[in-house]
Amino acid sequence: MKNIFNKIKTFIIENFEDMKSFILRYSTSFILLAIVLVFFGATHREINTILLIIMWEILAIVLSSFAVFAYTNIKFTDGILKKRTMSNDFSITEKNAMINTVGYIFLGVHILVGLAVYSVYISQFA
Repeated sequence: MKNIFNKIKTFIIENFEDMKSFILRYSTSFILLAIVLVFFGATHREINTILLIIMWEILAIVLSSFAVFAYTNIKFTDGILKKRTMSNDFSITEKNAMINTVGYIFLGVHILVGLAVYSVYISQFA
């Protein structure tokens, strides 16, 4: 049990800056969402709708990540993610192609998930 706590403590110490950045970045969104829900008197139905939208968006993001992994054998995101900035190994055209390809995959998956959600809604409630 002590070993588990030591590993957790080490993980927190090593990744403190990333966790702090994550909390600061998203706490504003959560606070604004809470204020809107309180002032507009959201009922159980609205909260369920918001949670359903969040669930579908998470599914779309996961599918987009999988699509980038599965359908591109070229490592488009290596230059972006590993180095945090694109190196000078790529020309401007190659950099734009990398960003556009990942963006189009993301957009395509979101459109398909949206159409699937819409078709399920139509088939259930129409």
